[in-house]
Amino acid sequence: MEAKIFIGFIAFLLLGSMVPLAAQSPDEGSGPLGPVVFQSSEVVWPGDNATVQYFPATAVSGHYLLVAWEDSGPSDSDILLSRKNLTQPWGTFEAPVEVDDTLRNGEVWDDGSSQKKVALAAEGDLVVAVWMDNREGKYLIYAGVSLDGGRSFGESTPVAFSEGVQKDPDVAVRGGTAYVVWEDTGEDPSSVEGRIYFAKGSVDGGVLTFSTPTAVSPPLNEMVCKYPDVWVGDEGEIYVTWSGEAYDDWDIYLSVSFDGGESFSAPINLVRETSEATQWYPDLVSQAGNVLVVWQDMREGNWDIYGTVARGGTMDFSSNFRVDSDTSGAGQYYPSLALSPNGTVYAAFADSRRGGYDFDIFMAYTIDWGGSFWGDFRVPDDITGKGQDHPSAICPGTGDAPLYVVYEDLRDGRSRIRASRWIPGEGGTPLPTLENVHVSPDVGGVGRYYYFKATYFHVNNIPPAEGYPKLYLYYRVGGILKDYPGSPFTMKRRLVPAQDMLYTNGEEYLYGIRLDSEVEYLYSIEVMAEEDFRIVNTTLLSGPVVDATPPECIEVSPVIEGWAPERTVICTATFRDTGAGVDLRFVEFSYSYRGEEGLDIWHRNGEITILDNHTVRASFPFVLANGTDNVIQFRAMDLVGNGYSYSPPLHFRYDGEGPHFELVGPERLPVDALKVNVTIRISDPGGTGVAKESVSYRFTTGGVESLGTWILAENSTLQEEDDSLLLKLPLQLSWGWDNFLQIRAKDLAGNMKESVPYQLPAVQTVISPEVPGNRPPSPPAAIYPKEVSDPHPHIFWPEAVDPDGDFVSYSIRIGTGPALGDVVNWTSLGGENFFDVPESSPLQMGSTYYVEVMASDGRASSVARGTISVKEDANHPPTPPGPLYPSSIPVENKFVQWDPSWDPDGDPVLYFVRAGSSPGEENIIPWETTYTRRYVELPGWLGPGRYWVQLMASDGKSFSRVATYELVVGIFRVSVEGVERITVMPDDSDLYTLNITNLGTGRDSYRITLSGSALLSSGIHLNISQEDISVPSGASVQLALNITTSSGIPGHYYLNITVFSPVTSASARHSIMIIVAGKEDFPSGLGPTPKGVTLKWYHIPVALIMAAGLLAVIREYLLYRKEKMKR
Repeated sequence: MEAKIFIGFIAFLLLGSMVPLAAQSPDEGSGPLGPVVFQSSEVVWPGDNATVQYFPATAVSGHYLLVAWEDSGPSDSDILLSRKNLTQPWGTFEAPVEVDDTLRNGEVWDDGSSQKKVALAAEGDLVVAVWMDNREGKYLIYAGVSLDGGRSFGESTPVAFSEGVQKDPDVAVRGGTAYVVWEDTGEDPSSVEGRIYFAKGSVDGGVLTFSTPTAVSPPLNEMVCKYPDVWVGDEGEIYVTWSGEAYDDWDIYLSVSFDGGESFSAPINLVRETSEATQWYPDLVSQAGNVLVVWQDMREGNWDIYGTVARGGTMDFSSNFRVDSDTSGAGQYYPSLALSPNGTVYAAFADSRRGGYDFDIFMAYTIDWGGSFWGDFRVPDDITGKGQDHPSAICPGTGDAPLYVVYEDLRDGRSRIRASRWIPGEGGTPLPTLENVHVSPDVGGVGRYYYFKATYFHVNNIPPAEGYPKLYLYYRVGGILKDYPGSPFTMKRRLVPAQDMLYTNGEEYLYGIRLDSEVEYLYSIEVMAEEDFRIVNTTLLSGPVVDATPPECIEVSPVIEGWAPERTVICTATFRDTGAGVDLRFVEFSYSYRGEEGLDIWHRNGEITILDNHTVRASFPFVLANGTDNVIQFRAMDLVGNGYSYSPPLHFRYDGEGPHFELVGPERLPVDALKVNVTIRISDPGGTGVAKESVSYRFTTGGVESLGTWILAENSTLQEEDDSLLLKLPLQLSWGWDNFLQIRAKDLAGNMKESVPYQLPAVQTVISPEVPGNRPPSPPAAIYPKEVSDPHPHIFWPEAVDPDGDFVSYSIRIGTGPALGDVVNWTSLGGENFFDVPESSPLQMGSTYYVEVMASDGRASSVARGTISVKEDANHPPTPPGPLYPSSIPVENKFVQWDPSWDPDGDPVLYFVRAGSSPGEENIIPWETTYTRRYVELPGWLGPGRYWVQLMASDGKSFSRVATYELVVGIFRVSVEGVERITVMPDDSDLYTLNITNLGTGRDSYRITLSGSALLSSGIHLNISQEDISVPSGASVQLALNITTSSGIPGHYYLNITVFSPVTSASARHSIMIIVAGKEDFPSGLGPTPKGVTLKWYHIPVALIMAAGLLAVIREYLLYRKEKMKR
């Protein structure tokens, strides 16, 4: 019996809710949105006794309600605007700001011009006002713009010039563009009424710039028009309605533009009656393809409010219907429509049913786009006999609430603008609310599940109606918003962990769906409570960003044709990813001095500049090597890991060092031992080439200090050979050590360079007696350097030439005089053509030493002699490079690098490297330059073993000492093995095993470190059983990895386990994907069934407790409904 009563009561409510209220007290009443109870009105701005306020206009910017009005003084009027913070409805309106700019020319309000009949529209912080303005001596339409939500306005701008008069403007804003309509008599300035025109305005520097006006209505000889109204639909369509007179009959017309206002359709007459009654003051709204137009209509002999509607995106308008419900014969005037996001349309209008000029403001509303109107409801005033007029209605909330009606009010003796508010649901059953509306994840790749979530609240603990909440999912393609297949979807209550079933505390609902397309997604969520058909919904929200495309490189710079003018080039690459965005951790670059094949090591130490939410610019100062193919390339990855996108490689060639000089050797003439022909090879390897006309020389027989004036080389002494120039000079030497020759030349890039002074000694060369059948090697041509500042210099000489092709070895001695070895006695160097003065035998500053180098083929020898001076002002060589790291590498990794050298003079440094199986050998890599690059790749055939790497640095004038380092390859190796994918549940703990194996030939010690996104999550706690271990060769050690989850955010995380030996540099890494199962991953009828989840023993009592709690809640709810029906 009780159940039958309960069902009957529900049916009664449902049937009763379908009938509009036909008669009720105008000051109270109810409808499907509950009791209509307007709050007491408030004055927007009191002003002073010298002014009156007319024609209010409303808009919403962010969480502010904006009200503008015509503020009329003794001799002129101006436009003012005030704001109210909607999050503080109990607060007052702010002091007004000036919208038109005429008040800024002086301190008084009377500037001689008038501004009136303002219209207002806003989108975000962009606010646009338009009004009638007679500052030019006649009324034209002016516009003002605010970029800060109405806090201030910039310069006023005329919309268009006219030969006639312009009046009654209206404005809409969408997508940052202002759409303005007005009446214009410019076609016939003598006409009282005009033609309807349209223009679009764009904002530039805080000022609106308008397009050329487009005529919307027919020419004046066909129709005169007034009172235009404009609305921009969901898909950008532009609706314009107006009152037009044709054949002595004022009707309501509508025209539509589907091309952004370039053209408009032929006018549609919306009036469906045959009399010649007058219709004025139209207003319209549109949503989701529905268009509703209302107006002031005289067809019944007095003014009433009528309307018509077109549904489903058509222009098929219905028959006219009555909006107001007055039966007294009173007049209704100036309708104003407000549209809620839920689709409820409110119509406010002035009403004379009290009699005389005591107008009141009434309101009616429809929840089905004109199928029925509920009303009329009076917006209350406090003093009978004091009228209200010209209402402006607006609904700034996210559902049906609140509704603000703003109007002129005479209760204070002068017209003041007042505002009154109604919140649907107040005074009756409260509406439910939706909070914490979001989607998880908000950014991801294609083919994964996305979970739409919302928390449902109801202060009376009433659950959602069956089938609610609903998820409306949309996608946008080609600018058109489309329903996602299957939408709307019914969301389900979250089951795990169990909730308390108290809707006063909020219950979370969710829906999971797999998204497989890279399009723009939008969504809204709609809900209503049980036994209550009032709908609450969210606004249209941005959905998840589904990204399947890597970033795009949209620009690289600089692109230099020919030779780079500077050695350091700031290289940039700009990447854009309109989906998930660019991952700043993976914006990298690689550079090479040997062409694109050298782009193999990627770096992340460049500078990154964020240009906007989707665009970043990477830059790196690339120091170019001389004479090589310098190339740099950038790459980037997006936040969902869609792979790298590469920039085009940038190639540079640079010539900044000048030519190279090589003393080929003096050729002594047989007629005179002191007459020689000297040949110098001048080249510019990899550079621009030698400027032949720049070659000059200087020669002296009086010591290096006596080198004097440069002599330009004659063409007859220059000979071209391949890419080089040979300078051949006949010289007359003097006996002794003081003959010096120096050369200088420019390259074609303008770099001048001087050679070292070449010493040409005229002394008896010591040559051992020839062994029959053997010829001795020639002595080295010269010994370098001649001047040093380092007491332990690097001494070197050109290789000697053996005419028989025998192997040549060298010995050296250094003394304070000729033929002395008191500093360094004869020292064998093998095949090395250099010698680093040892620490035990430093050269003294300010001294000159005699150096002898003996070249021997094992049976005969020759000796070259030279001098070296130690001076403070001589060139300072760079320090030796190093150390080398890593000192131990696996077989598969053939890259080693070294720390940079330091040059005391700040000269640029180049590096030289060789490698061999023992110090001094070069059977792996012969001496080669890496230019400025501080790494080298060893040959792929190199097997396990111990090797030696020697490094040397040069500043182009002298060399550092040679640094020798041991390199171990493949002897020390380590591996780490374990699970690759782990699924864990919230509030759980598990142990996993890791195996660390020493694959090397000897015992090694390792340190274990953890890294990755899992380490950064506050809800995931990680612990490894040991951080430092020692493992014998071939043995393994098992470590325990403990993973504990508390309130971890559901999702995918990465954990990197790195094993590294600080002794041998052996290393290995293992990565694990940790999947924290979200609440939506448990069996609830949503999304995929989680894999690898096992029910544990404690789940059974938890489920029983949940079931008992659910039954208790249902019992209490039925008792509650029973007691309520008895009352």
